Amino acid sequence: GDQNYAHWVTCTLPAWLYFRNDLLPTGAKLIVGKCNRFQNEALELLGIPESALFHMPLEIVEFEALSMLSPIDMWCAGLYVGAMGRTIADLATAGGGRPLPGRVYLSRRDIATRRLLNESRAEAMLVHHGFAPVLCSELNFADQVRHMASADIVVALHGAALGNIIFCRPGTRVIEVFPEYCAQPHFRVLAHLARLQYGFVQGTSF
Repeated sequence: GDQNYAHWVTCTLPAWLYFRNDLLPTGAKLIVGKCNRFQNEALELLGIPESALFHMPLEIVEFEALSMLSPIDMWCAGLYVGAMGRTIADLATAGGGRPLPGRVYLSRRDIATRRLLNESRAEAMLVHHGFAPVLCSELNFADQVRHMASADIVVALHGAALGNIIFCRPGTRVIEVFPEYCAQPHFRVLAHLARLQYGFVQGTSF
């Protein structure tokens, strides 16, 4: 699931943070596969240098010592998620920067699946109420984190970008919009672990 953003944020990013805090100072290396853009940006934000990475080759490798974490699953994410999200949000916002909107609408208009048929009307209504439409595909990893860390209210369609709610401040209100076949618990669970206020709107698929 590392190529799916929401799974990666909740299943792999915690291991990277643990490596940064506890193993990087010992000279250990982090085993990674082929990293995509947002994963490379996360490594940069965490301050994990290329010299600390071991890219697994397509051949047999023998290690002197190998540490492996127990598997982490987005469907039953642990209490670590809230603390991890706040730690990474602190890293991303440490430099200050320009003020970001408090009301955020995470759009999926650039993605073919699970799009609102009337999104232009819905977005216009949200903009009227002070929401700023955000396309996470247009932002780097640190900016996605900063948007969530600054938000007071997040309205989002069910999708990978919603995994970013773990970077919200406790008490942030989150409204998830989904069709009936996506009535799934994981984003509600992530909201609970990050101490957010969660609600949902269920629509009908066509």
